[in-house]
Formats: sequence, structure tokens, C-alpha cells
Amino acid sequence: MAAWLNFRFIGEETSLRVSRELAQLTGITGGQFGILNNLFRQGGELRQQRLADLMRWDRTRLSHQVTRMAQRNLVQRIKRSSEGTIVQITRLGERELERIRPVLSDAVRKHYFARLTREQLRYVDELAKMLRDTP
Repeated sequence: MAAWLNFRFIGEETSLRVSRELAQLTGITGGQFGILNNLFRQGGELRQQRLADLMRWDRTRLSHQVTRMAQRNLVQRIKRSSEGTIVQITRLGERELERIRPVLSDAVRKHYFARLTREQLRYVDELAKMLRDTP
């Protein structure tokens, strides 16, 4: 059980440190970055439910976050009778994504890569592959 708790702690703690630094330096949270990045990588828009699935969030959590982001003009909701609710990244959202990517890269480097040796990073990759391939 200790190994499981340690595994969860290091992942959550590292993610929290990166998210805090990202928010402090850019005003964009890790969750907001995830939404913008997923939208951008998927061609600029997604059905709201598909975005929730990609984020591994429930619909309510995503809906609240999208509402806050729409108020900041980072995304917009579009109602399409054939597809339901679509979330689309705005031009401002794309500019913000470009602005924060280097900050995120620096934070990940500082809180993750710089703290591990190459051998340790290879081992983390091996663990991830083993756990990902497990049914």
C-alpha cells in the first residue's frame, strides 16, 4: 500500500507544483491549459462531451470551467442541432496557448525532468508502459 500512496503522491504533487507555477506566471490554470491544448490539437473544436472525455472530467466540472473560460473569451460554445454543444477555441485562446506553452515547458523541466536522472526517467517510462498496457 505504501508504494501505491507514494506513486499517487509524487504524481499529484508534481502536477500541483507545475499547475501552481503556471497559474502564478500566466493566469491560466492547468485545467484551462488542458482544455485549450485539447481543442487546438483536435482542430480547434470538439463536442463538449468528447472534450470532457479527453480531460477525464465529468460533464459538470467541464461545463463550469468552459463557462469561466468563455467569459474570458478563451473559448466559445456553439449549439449545433446535429452535434449538440461544441466548444471552440477563440483567437485569444490560441494566442494565450502560444504564450503559456514555454512557461509550462519550463515548469515541467524544473519540477520533473531536472529532479530525475536519465536512468530514472527511463524507469518511469517503463513503469508507465507496463501500467498502461495492463487491463
